[in-house]
Amino acid sequence: GNPPPSDRFRNVAASLPELGLSNKAVGDSNAMPTLQMNEEDDEEEGLLNGTDANVSEEQPKGVDTMDFVQDERMTNSWRALEEELMHDRLWPEKLKLYAHGNEICAVAAVPGEMLFASACRGSNSLHSEIILWSNEDGNSESGTTVEGWRRIQSLSGHDLSVQQMEFSSTGDFLISVGRDRKLCIFRREQKAGSSNRSFVRVVALDQAHSRIINSVSIAPDSSDRQFLTFATGSRDKKVKFWVYDKSECSLIQCSELALESGVTSVSYSPFQMSDNLNTSLNALSIGLESGDICLLLLKRDQQGSHTILEKCRFNWLLNCSQRINRIQWKPLSHASHLESPQDTRTDSPCDTTTYQMAVCSNDHSVRTYRIRFTLNAASTR
Repeated sequence: GNPPPSDRFRNVAASLPELGLSNKAVGDSNAMPTLQMNEEDDEEEGLLNGTDANVSEEQPKGVDTMDFVQDERMTNSWRALEEELMHDRLWPEKLKLYAHGNEICAVAAVPGEMLFASACRGSNSLHSEIILWSNEDGNSESGTTVEGWRRIQSLSGHDLSVQQMEFSSTGDFLISVGRDRKLCIFRREQKAGSSNRSFVRVVALDQAHSRIINSVSIAPDSSDRQFLTFATGSRDKKVKFWVYDKSECSLIQCSELALESGVTSVSYSPFQMSDNLNTSLNALSIGLESGDICLLLLKRDQQGSHTILEKCRFNWLLNCSQRINRIQWKPLSHASHLESPQDTRTDSPCDTTTYQMAVCSNDHSVRTYRIRFTLNAASTR
């Protein structure tokens, strides 16, 4: 791959040849040959074209005209289109990890650890395996190491492509859902006589939904409790809430919500509020195939059971025009709060706090929202 640009010089633009597979930096003589012409060639070309070769004083001498145009285009203030991002921007390749036989369709990382999982599109159990990668010391299953990263384990359980995966906040659990309508839970356990911890499949639930399961999200405080609470969304137009008992190793469905369109993404907010009844308040955002966005304010007891307090639908002006691909909340440590002092108090669950949420859609848009929460309602702006 191309070496990353140095800290002293940052390329403004890049160029992708018509028959090339990787783009090169514009202005880097080692990466991309430029058109060199002497003064006689400049004058001859100007006479043949009926123009003066010395008209443009802004274009650097010895630089290809196309390079100069691309360099100028990158300095404009308009938003870059997909073609410009692909042809005119430089994406240095750091390293490659080889293991999958098809294109990658899902990835997930453990917060605060050098550990992530990847899955590719597959039509059988072998190609649908989840591969774990680590950059820490330990034994490698395949013995392949690339700059410290190595494949440490393969997790089986799905027969078709994995649609989405998510780790719990402590990294002790990994939940995956797929096109085979299957729900799998993997738990990290200590092997006897070994210092390494590996993941073991503890749940493989067939027909968790009647259609493809598109998304899964774990409640923010589930890792600190006896019960692991999470939600799944499917093309069958339902969101289901699940509770996994860590001590009993049992999974139950506590409730479900029917919607008017297929569910493509679900995401728990990073915050939680508690009242005097030992219950927690969480928010769940839901993206639909129609482009609509829903927001639920949930009350959850100590056993993980959900009760919907409020259901908010975004105004049609705020919705996307096509299918929602993914919804993601800004992490709690980086969440933006309201500027007013009374909105940042933490001594009462009735305080109003604002968080940010990002949505990407098939309509080629990425949108960010500010969500204001209170104990009794949720409003968007």
